[in-house]
Amino acid sequence: MSNLVPRVQNDEWQNLDNALRAAGFVGPYMTPVPPNWPHLEMLLPRIDSWVDATKQHASAASAVLAICERMSPAQLEAWFVPWLIAYAQEHKSNASFWMYAGFSDKAAGLLATLEGRPDALRAQIRKILSIMADAGSLSAREIHPRFASNRPS
Repeated sequence: MSNLVPRVQNDEWQNLDNALRAAGFVGPYMTPVPPNWPHLEMLLPRIDSWVDATKQHASAASAVLAICERMSPAQLEAWFVPWLIAYAQEHKSNASFWMYAGFSDKAAGLLATLEGRPDALRAQIRKILSIMADAGSLSAREIHPRFASNRPS
């Protein structure tokens, strides 16, 4: 897995899809893992270490969405939200990261599925959506009010 973390090159890390395909995370042309894939739960800790090692790269974050689209709400809560928190700590409101290949709009759509979760999680999601909205994401701006603290959970 550590061999799949790309090395610095002058190509702006555009070859991350090759590393992901080699790891078996996504299929040809960045197609996502199959729905209800039974082995995803087993691989999530390894994927987590890969996300941590590549969190500074927008193309890696964008590629991770192919995996997150196949996660259950519980998996999104356990894995995707912490990944977004790590991205937020790394990039803050850097628009070039959040807007890369529509990352923040797609991420906001995934977060919208967690609307009925506990208040503590909704507070974390509000912070993430605020950062993405400040970076220019219209979807994050639209979804943000769904996570207002005075709404019942």
